[in-house]
Amino acid sequence: MELMEPISLDTVANELHLEAMASPSKRAARTLQGGTGHALRQTVIALCAGTDLSDHEGPDEATLQVLRGRVRITRPQSDTLAEAVVDMGEILLVPRTFHGLRAVNDAVILLTVSMAEAADNARPPVEEYSPPLDSAPQPPLSTPQEPPSGVA
Repeated sequence: MELMEPISLDTVANELHLEAMASPSKRAARTLQGGTGHALRQTVIALCAGTDLSDHEGPDEATLQVLRGRVRITRPQSDTLAEAVVDMGEILLVPRTFHGLRAVNDAVILLTVSMAEAADNARPPVEEYSPPLDSAPQPPLSTPQEPPSGVA
């Protein structure tokens, strides 16, 4: 059983901001949830002002939430240079196309990426699946349920 323990985004943001300021790359990151075999990956990234995440291909589905500061996301390969500025407290659907990101000022973001395809590949095929031993057997979905006595 997985334990439910909250993670303080404020604490993580503070720690990563300090790491980014001390780092030669002026950025730091920590994956909070997910990775191989999971359907979702959540990573907090701290960037000092002016720091770029160079142009890269977008994932199938992802969101970027700004926890602190302001970032600019650009799509240089579009017909016109498209960009969006995202401020603290805002969320943006990350383009599925080639894009880059720049911290307008010191910023901390939460990047949430769908890993559904990777998670599906890590799961056993349906015929190999068996429920956990502590699960009670469930009736098949196609079995009609009898109404309680006295109900028409």
